Amino acid sequence: MTQESPSDQHNRTRLGVGSAVVLALGGVVLGVFGAFLQAYTVTLGSVAIPVGAVVLLACLVACIRALVHSFESRAAGAAFFLGWVVASVVLAIPTTGGDIVIALTPVAVGYLFAGVVIGSACANVPARLRTRESV
Repeated sequence: MTQESPSDQHNRTRLGVGSAVVLALGGVVLGVFGAFLQAYTVTLGSVAIPVGAVVLLACLVACIRALVHSFESRAAGAAFFLGWVVASVVLAIPTTGGDIVIALTPVAVGYLFAGVVIGSACANVPARLRTRESV
């Protein structure tokens, strides 16, 4: 097994500007899909279950964690998360014509709030947790 020098290890895990832009665009794509699909609900009896919001939040978490582990950098997850936030916020703001994609409903507000809280938490957990050294 060969030992990597610190510079090789740094270059391997470094997130460049181009990579960050591509990851942010991926977050924008998920944000656009999420804006339209989060409102999908399944009604069982008199209970409406927000399946779309739950599935999209699971996708957000999976994408962020996969990027953090793949790049071994929290910046990768943060770039993707920022793209999602920008797209979601832009689509939640009413236009001059009064059109809005993400309406002010309990499901939509829960989707946005949970996405921000869970997404920021997932983006800030490092890829490798430190192990305790025995004394």
